Amino acid sequence: MWASLSLDHPSAKENQALRLIEMKEENGNAPKTEQAGSLRPLRDTGKSNLKEKKANSRLKQIEKEYTQKLAKSSQIIAELQTTISSLKEENSQQQLAAERRLQDKQQLIRDNDQAIKVLQDELENRSNQVRCAEKKLQHKELESQEQVPTPLLFDSLVYFL
Repeated sequence: MWASLSLDHPSAKENQALRLIEMKEENGNAPKTEQAGSLRPLRDTGKSNLKEKKANSRLKQIEKEYTQKLAKSSQIIAELQTTISSLKEENSQQQLAAERRLQDKQQLIRDNDQAIKVLQDELENRSNQVRCAEKKLQHKELESQEQVPTPLLFDSLVYFL
């Protein structure tokens, strides 16, 4: 596409023609005015100038479009980077909050385990006290049964007397 555009560089044929003209001028063989006017121009400047303007215009339009696309892409990238940064910060805060909740739960579990152990120790102590009281009561009942004569025994004692 770009090879067909020749903006400031003359073609090989044009260069050759220019050199021939220069050589003739140096040797005094320059074409006469009538002859110079009858020569075809090396390049049709009107048409090629129009083509150059169109090509330059199109290039400027393409450059403008890509500049706009670049600006839009840069804006999107900046927004995405901001979003990523915000999400990372939010994630970090959520992770810290989750770690705090976990630590709180672990502390509650330790506290509950300790409370359960205290209650179990107290229950065992009370159970021991109850067993001890039952044994004392049983022992006192046995003592009182031994001290109080039973009616059968009393009758038999009276009979002997």
